[in-house]
Amino acid sequence: MMDTKQQIRPLHVPWRGILQMAVAALVAVSCAAPASSGPVDPMVGRYRVSGGGGTIPVLTTLTARFSELHPGVLWDIENVGSDAAIASVKSAEADFGGVSREMTAAEKQAVGFLPLGLSGTAIAVNVANPIASLTREQIRAIFAGEIKDWSQVGAPAGEIKTFVREPAAATRQIFDEYIFGGKAAYRSDYTPVDSADQTTKAITSFKDSISMLTITDATLKSTSYRLVPIAGVPPSLETLQNGTYPMRRPLYAVFNASREKLKPAIGAFVDFIKSPEGQKLLGGK
Repeated sequence: MMDTKQQIRPLHVPWRGILQMAVAALVAVSCAAPASSGPVDPMVGRYRVSGGGGTIPVLTTLTARFSELHPGVLWDIENVGSDAAIASVKSAEADFGGVSREMTAAEKQAVGFLPLGLSGTAIAVNVANPIASLTREQIRAIFAGEIKDWSQVGAPAGEIKTFVREPAAATRQIFDEYIFGGKAAYRSDYTPVDSADQTTKAITSFKDSISMLTITDATLKSTSYRLVPIAGVPPSLETLQNGTYPMRRPLYAVFNASREKLKPAIGAFVDFIKSPEGQKLLGGK
């Protein structure tokens, strides 16, 4: 029989040696060079684009195609108005911008720019309004308050309610230039709106309303309001491009004037716009 007084010796495990081996293994793993995944594309990143309303559809199309060619390039596009777009590019708050009006000589000296084609301002009325066309003089008289009822221009009777964009909006600037000759003289009781969304909501809500909107695919396809021809010429992308629609304005892309200061993706994007594919997207040959 086993002596009950005999001491049972514990099993000695070499913990110190095991710990040393574990530490050595961790060090080896941490020091191992990661597997090479190839060179990093310097264009990969997220970029800010600020633009006037008329340039947003064009810039959306161009940036979408560029990102298809360069999947690591992402864009944040915001509609801030043309003045703010230029200011953002000058201050480097935005990497790229869009201007939906004619640029001044001083602005063209301060930033780099490229023509993007044309955009237009249209007269918008409620979808229930059957007015077929308005002349430039009729539009001026309506917004000046000389014509206050739709019956005066051949539509069913109804007191005209005018909605007008803010002075800084490119949509209104081209309107003021074409309709008022640059010297706006609006009726005193017009209702101000400060965005395209507010404009469309107002026109949709009031059947006798009238306002101004930028010509885009979305505004052309709307079923809640109508864009009215001017002197028989319908507002459309085709009439803008062929020059028959009168209330139009040029579009520009803007960026840092110094090529050396452009981020690689922005420099490549500028080159893409100039390329045959970019020009084709803009409607050029």
